[in-house]
Amino acid sequence: MNVRSIFGTARQQRLTAGRLLGVLALAAAGCFTVLASGPAGALPPPGPATHLVVSAPANATAGDGFTVTVTAEDGMGNTDTTDSRPVQFYTSDVRATLPGDVSLTNGVGTFPVTLRTAGNQAITVTDQLNSLSGSTSVNVMPGPAVSLTLATPPQTNDGLPFNFTVSALDQFGKIGRASCRERV
Repeated sequence: MNVRSIFGTARQQRLTAGRLLGVLALAAAGCFTVLASGPAGALPPPGPATHLVVSAPANATAGDGFTVTVTAEDGMGNTDTTDSRPVQFYTSDVRATLPGDVSLTNGVGTFPVTLRTAGNQAITVTDQLNSLSGSTSVNVMPGPAVSLTLATPPQTNDGLPFNFTVSALDQFGKIGRASCRERV
């Protein structure tokens, strides 16, 4: 790759891949402008993966499936396109449906996940063979209310008022989203 710096007088310099990062850092700091030309693929290929990046939606509804993307990246954040490692999924939601052992293709994979417990749930993906992992969290909101429960005190006295609680539950028995809120 040929790099030409414009700072005072123009000069042309042939750079090795190792020196290129330093030049780009100086250019980013505003020291000079870099005009680069050269054959495609002049930059070095990504290195071996050092970590997994796990991407999922920030919010989901309990029981609704969504996709999780797993990317094997090197230390510079480049996708390791030679990676086809098997990975395993884990979550803090004991009622979740996760993919079994699956493999990445060219360093990337997209997999279906369904979380069923409301609250902030962690999803962790690991490559145990190479000790790599990555994780993300998803805020799981209750599903729509599908039933009501009534909780009363174990004993009441005839003719005296007492308190009771009505709860709207989603399909998993968790407090669900109700469309109205009334005081009785």
